[in-house]
Amino acid sequence: MNPTRRCLLATLALLALASPAIAQGPAPQPATPAADKLKPGLDAIYFYEDFKHIENMPTSAAALAKGKRKQPVPNLDAGSGDGALWESGTTELYGVHFAGFIELAAGDYILVANSNDGVRVTLDKAKLIDDPDIHADRFSKPANIKITRPGWYPITVQYFQRRNTALLELHWQKPGGKQMEIVPPEAFAHLPPGQ
Repeated sequence: MNPTRRCLLATLALLALASPAIAQGPAPQPATPAADKLKPGLDAIYFYEDFKHIENMPTSAAALAKGKRKQPVPNLDAGSGDGALWESGTTELYGVHFAGFIELAAGDYILVANSNDGVRVTLDKAKLIDDPDIHADRFSKPANIKITRPGWYPITVQYFQRRNTALLELHWQKPGGKQMEIVPPEAFAHLPPGQ
């Protein structure tokens, strides 16, 4: 990580401690997926239209069923100068609905997204990060969350790319951690369709 980005992430962590974003919704609860059924990464469903805002993205089971499910992504750490990310197959006007689980220990976490364009991160039913509109590369407001029970927590990330460059990174500062870092692949898992 370059020194400028490291400094910015350290500043974001301090801001989160001073003025935390408040999760919207009930306190997140861990799920109980069968460990032998979990597969690495997050499930990824692609949609092709000009979303302009996260609220325009599909969320219902019926709407999600109309998307194109492609290979799971190991984690959220992707950027592109031309706009094409993962298996989008295009450089513009697409959105991705990621779903699965994130493994969390007990303690206090700080989460922040770096995106271009809109992103929303929901943990269980609590909205943690909401940077929902069209914008250039920028960090979301940091979100503090206290985890009281360790386990695999349901996570949903909605992201859309409009035009030009594209970026989506999810960072965390773990309990007792001193700095922000990209959430690593081993923290994510999903259940294959039909499980």
